[in-house]
Amino acid sequence: MYKDHLALFVLVTALPHAVLLAVSYAVTLGNPAVDAGAAGEGLSQNAGMSGTALALVSLSVFVEALRLSALTLAMALSALGPEPGVMHTYALLMRRGLVRPLGAYFAFTLLTTLGFMVPMPLIPLVGEALGLLLSMIFGTLAGGLFCVVLPMVMVEGRPVFPALRRTQALIRGELAKGMLAFSFFLLVAGFLPLLLLMLQMGDTPGDMGPLTPVLVMLLGSTVLPLGYGGIMALYFSLRAKEGATPEQLCKEMGLEASA
Repeated sequence: MYKDHLALFVLVTALPHAVLLAVSYAVTLGNPAVDAGAAGEGLSQNAGMSGTALALVSLSVFVEALRLSALTLAMALSALGPEPGVMHTYALLMRRGLVRPLGAYFAFTLLTTLGFMVPMPLIPLVGEALGLLLSMIFGTLAGGLFCVVLPMVMVEGRPVFPALRRTQALIRGELAKGMLAFSFFLLVAGFLPLLLLMLQMGDTPGDMGPLTPVLVMLLGSTVLPLGYGGIMALYFSLRAKEGATPEQLCKEMGLEASA
């Protein structure tokens, strides 16, 4: 799937990120450095810049949720029928509504983050090495348990909380595969862009070149479908195991069976 539809998947994931970069560059160019000679104005401008930074962070989280939702839909459509276009994918996503997929993304992110964070208070008791190991185990366990919640929402059209319960039932007995798929996703889609970012930096974050965000976007948009493809493959294999046919999956998505 990845090789046959690479261009579509890269464009689907890159489009919202490109918009985010354009907004970030525009905001950066529109906010010159604060004049250190005016203390009162400096405080006011710093507060404004902090608000702008918070808005950009919030926008980046939304963009990440949006592009993963669109990628899920594009992969499902490509697996069940002819390859959709980029604009068709986003148009269909908007028609289907953003509340459920974005809710599923935030629920998944929250649950996996909690999985990683729960063992942290134990570090003073068990030591840093064991504490970090427990954090990785609990985080990967949570990620594996809920990794197919977004495909379930996009394909089956379930609300978020029923999808979370259904995910646990579907993944039961295959949790090791879920943990493996989540770990691969985390390694490929998370670690590789972060590694590139670290290599582009010097001794301080300020040494980062102006084109570094673009390079990170291009790499991230290329490897995200590769990492996420394992989760989609796991979802479809689990559905096939319970007897679902391509025709049934098309019906669940509201598509023609011949599509």
